[in-house]
Amino acid sequence: MGPGQCIAIPADLSKYDECLRLAGEIEKREEVLHVLVNNSGVTWGESFHSYPDSAFSKLLTLNVQRVFTITQKLVPMLEKAYQQEKFVGRIINIGSVNGVNAPGLETYAYSASKAALHQLSRHLASRLGPTITVNALALGPFRSKMMKYTLDHFENELAEGLPMKKIGAPENVAATCLTVVPVDGGSLVANNSKL
Repeated sequence: MGPGQCIAIPADLSKYDECLRLAGEIEKREEVLHVLVNNSGVTWGESFHSYPDSAFSKLLTLNVQRVFTITQKLVPMLEKAYQQEKFVGRIINIGSVNGVNAPGLETYAYSASKAALHQLSRHLASRLGPTITVNALALGPFRSKMMKYTLDHFENELAEGLPMKKIGAPENVAATCLTVVPVDGGSLVANNSKL
């Protein structure tokens, strides 16, 4: 491998056709794929009595179904990495502690979708191994566009409930992802790890 370059390819992953376009753009640029990080996601917070039915459709589509779609379309490129280079392909799905534990905030569809993502990750890991590993990271709160509203209103309360008493940073997420992608071709599979 060696140094490469990062290219942004914007896509609305809630739309199936956009997933196909994104996969096609990657295939045009690269012969193989070593690592796939499924990091798109959305949340929705509202009280139990007014929580809209449409929130479930929106969140389950983006947070679970499209992870499957993108993975399905890009697995052939991950398999090529093993066939050509004996590199065990890596899929990292960005989950949430809210998919493992009941959250304090009223984000019903989000927590359900992340629980589904964790189960999907286990299912994919059992199906795609041993040439591809699949891990889901059950991340706690970290600074992101999606978390802005929540942190603006509940940062102190959230931080107080964390072991380090502070909200994570994107760099923490990146470092965690790097631990799942060993440079020696190892085969770490963390089952239901809460990171």
